Amino acid sequence: MDDLIHDLTIARDVNYLGASAAVLVIVDFLHTFPDEVRLMWPTPRSAPKAVFFVLRYYALLHSALALMYELPRGMDPDQCKAWFMRVAVSSILVVTVSEVILYMRAYAFSERNKKLLAFLITILVLFLSVAYFLFVKFTRSVEFVPSPLPNLICAPLRADGFLLGLVFSTTLGSILVVMLIMIYIAYREYWDASSSLLTIFYRDGICYFVSLSTSANIVVNFAAPGGYRFLFIQYVHAFDSS
Repeated sequence: MDDLIHDLTIARDVNYLGASAAVLVIVDFLHTFPDEVRLMWPTPRSAPKAVFFVLRYYALLHSALALMYELPRGMDPDQCKAWFMRVAVSSILVVTVSEVILYMRAYAFSERNKKLLAFLITILVLFLSVAYFLFVKFTRSVEFVPSPLPNLICAPLRADGFLLGLVFSTTLGSILVVMLIMIYIAYREYWDASSSLLTIFYRDGICYFVSLSTSANIVVNFAAPGGYRFLFIQYVHAFDSS
């Protein structure tokens, strides 16, 4: 019984933090919506614009899905696993779209260099393939069991946090590759410090990549005990979509 109480306490803490991440997504959306209307709506249709809107609005749906898993009580193990899988698949979709946006930024920063585009597509497919493979293995490791007490939140009994850490390590590797590519382009093409593009890169680019880094989440996945390995996942997705 003590182990059950301990696991439920961890699940409660993780779920509450996940709920606060959903609130962050909503607040960020409302705060930036006037800028979206002013800056994005009037622009011509394009692939980057479409991907931007997909991520921005899907993040709201993902937050709703996460809350539908985290807050309800009394679900049986099959229901818990089904909702966990919905949120997990939704999570990997958020990561995928945010990765695509990062690579589009690098392509645009290179002034649409076709050779670089081919290289970016290749490494994006490579990183995503590895991440998907590890992600599938992780989801298969997650187990829920019947609770001896009624009306409790979902709490996975087993989950391979090491595999989840590898998923986020792959994502971080992808981010670092794009960051290094942009640094190389910045110093090769825009060495003049007065260049507006270089100014934007320093002011927004590096900070943007650092904010997207999943280093803390990787440490938690590898080192934290039990359910605490899920502690920052929803916050990573909130930052990815912001």
